[in-house]
Amino acid sequence: MVSRCRSCAKWWLLMTQTKKPGSRLEQNAESTYALCDLLRLICSEPQQYADNAPLNAALNSQGKTAKLEFEFTDKEGRHRTIQKMSKNTLEKYANDLLDRGYKGLEDLRMGALRSIQIHKERSKGANKRTKIGLQKKVEELENELLMHKKTNLILLQGLSVALRGMQSIKQESNMAVRDKGIDENMEKLRAIISLNSPPFDQLGGPGNIIEMEMFRNGKD
Repeated sequence: MVSRCRSCAKWWLLMTQTKKPGSRLEQNAESTYALCDLLRLICSEPQQYADNAPLNAALNSQGKTAKLEFEFTDKEGRHRTIQKMSKNTLEKYANDLLDRGYKGLEDLRMGALRSIQIHKERSKGANKRTKIGLQKKVEELENELLMHKKTNLILLQGLSVALRGMQSIKQESNMAVRDKGIDENMEKLRAIISLNSPPFDQLGGPGNIIEMEMFRNGKD
């Protein structure tokens, strides 16, 4: 699920402006959250959405994505609904409500498209009995290795920041200063993790752990 804080000032302001449940303001907010969660779900489970032609077509442009009307079940088993809005409206709500704003939403859209394309290419299969097939398989593995090397470098940087931060916090006796240091350290970690490509750009609970097996083609 997308990272959010419904007690934050912007969410609270938005909800206090809402006249009644189901108002357009609330619908737009929930649709923005749902769209972000859907894109993240596609990044991790592209096989579930690769054959949905209308959805694939909508993801090909910012305007069409904003006008997407879609229903799905998220990882927590909840029924979610995305209602259409203008691109400008989606951009405003994303910037107001999402941790990484509209830029982060766009990164997820592009990540979802890439995940679907990779899945489709792998579904065709590389015939390893031919020279061209072997070359294709080598390219796939090299690209996958490069992606994971980049991810590991970013995660190592995050671990380094976390260790330095914990050491500094451990030595601080003032509780207020310690709390501030913890908050700052958490923000640094989130910023570093966000440098990864989806679905590795967000920390989550056990239910959001990405299985590495889905990025492999069988046992090859």
